[in-house]
Amino acid sequence: MPMAETRKSLEKSIQKCLQDLGAGDIAFSVEHPENAVHGDYATNAALVSTKALRKPPMDIAEILADRLRRDASVADVFEKIKVEKPGFINFTFLPGFLQSSVSDIIKARDAFGKSAALKGENINVEFISANPTGPLTLANGRGGFFGDALGNILSFAGADVTKEYYVNDAGNQIKTLGESVLASAGMIPAAEHHYQGAYIADYTKEFAGELLAHAHAPEELGRKVAGALLDRHIKPSLKKAGIVFDRWTSEYADLRKKSMVEKSLKDLGKRGFTYQKEGALWLKTSQFGDTEDRVLVRSTGSDVDYTYLAVDIAYHLAKWRRGHTKLINIWGADHHGAVARLNAAMRMTDKSPVDVLLMQLVRLVENGIEVRMSKRTGMFVTLEELLHEVGVDVTRFFFLMREPNSHMDFDLTLAKEYSQKNPVFYVQYAHARLANILKKAVETKMPKGGRRDFGRLKKKDELAVIRKLLQFPELVEDIARSHEVHRLPMYAMDLATVFHKFYDTTRVIGEDWTVSNARLGLVEATKITLGNALKLMGVSAPERM
Repeated sequence: MPMAETRKSLEKSIQKCLQDLGAGDIAFSVEHPENAVHGDYATNAALVSTKALRKPPMDIAEILADRLRRDASVADVFEKIKVEKPGFINFTFLPGFLQSSVSDIIKARDAFGKSAALKGENINVEFISANPTGPLTLANGRGGFFGDALGNILSFAGADVTKEYYVNDAGNQIKTLGESVLASAGMIPAAEHHYQGAYIADYTKEFAGELLAHAHAPEELGRKVAGALLDRHIKPSLKKAGIVFDRWTSEYADLRKKSMVEKSLKDLGKRGFTYQKEGALWLKTSQFGDTEDRVLVRSTGSDVDYTYLAVDIAYHLAKWRRGHTKLINIWGADHHGAVARLNAAMRMTDKSPVDVLLMQLVRLVENGIEVRMSKRTGMFVTLEELLHEVGVDVTRFFFLMREPNSHMDFDLTLAKEYSQKNPVFYVQYAHARLANILKKAVETKMPKGGRRDFGRLKKKDELAVIRKLLQFPELVEDIARSHEVHRLPMYAMDLATVFHKFYDTTRVIGEDWTVSNARLGLVEATKITLGNALKLMGVSAPERM
């Protein structure tokens, strides 16, 4: 039984016991204790049911533990069920349950950890969506790798996932891009808000023959330059980063030209959520928790100026119409104020809120000092520069290690270190070592055939590896629901540590070939699991280093 199913089965048994005692439906947790001496699982069920049952938590824990020991589905899996103060119940797996699980992992191979937990879910994950007004930056990379890995995990958990890039190729930022090129050519005065950098000069030269025709139509010029930036800077950077999108949505072609914005605003008006004031169209977001109402259209004259909110509403309504059951957006932290406004509009139109994950700022530091590598932009570090400097695997792993809601210093010194001090190399080295052990077994011509006796895996370090392996399916399912992607690289490092300890204390290939064969099976199961974890992160799993 996979770990995720084992936990669910245990939760059901505990819930039944509570109901039989008259507690009703109680929200409790079943988690892995921080200290392994407390077992494989611990539950706070007794602690949270004291009010309902009107008994001290230790008394409830003893009653629950006694009932669970007599539950066949629990007794078949756990060797010990122990009560600890102030009322926790700890569970320890039977060695036989752990040992028999190794063959299940080997049989599952690439599918180990895969589940149907999110079967039937149609999830849209929109990420990066950087304005096509310049190259992708360091900050874009953080959200990009997070979104890519999250999409992989959601798919592995059974969801139908669409990874989407929204191209803001209309509006003020595109007009500013066109003006920036015209200013670079000396055709209009330069302004502080214009985009800077050598890439602007490059496009000024490229579009020199069209500048005069677009002198009074900067947005049209900006759209042409944006298309070139998308094709020559953004998409090539994404390819180098190993990020593939299933869908590209153009604000200009898919929303504005199809009058999607007007239609969504008209619908909001019919529902009574818009009003005119001071020549602008407003949305009654204050009725849905916002601090004030927000402007949708700055002018109702011939020159209609939509706000970001107006276009965002139309875009997300269009996504809902495609049949998605969940929308996930990965935005920079500077967009935090837009979340409540967008979701107010979703509630106005009877749609579910959009799940917005905010990525905090990231700095590139070397020896404790912030680094500004870029010569082309003069203002920011591009994603492509970072990939060139430290490689895709290191960049991905480093970004994924940190929680999105924490500011991040990308340690360039550590990233460049080709040793086990570097976390990604530490994990990859474990995978390469696993591959080398299996290769050596072939070279030593160990006897083949016969059933592997995993009951020979009795040492503490052997069982510790199995325990860690069995957490993988549960982890994938948890991340698919919580979106805590940083837990995956942490798991990979923990698994590598447990394996290295096992390898340092245990001779895998020895004189007793039945024991060696069992240990080689454990090595193979570990390699499968670590490889699957790396694949979900988009990090390579080398066979040799």
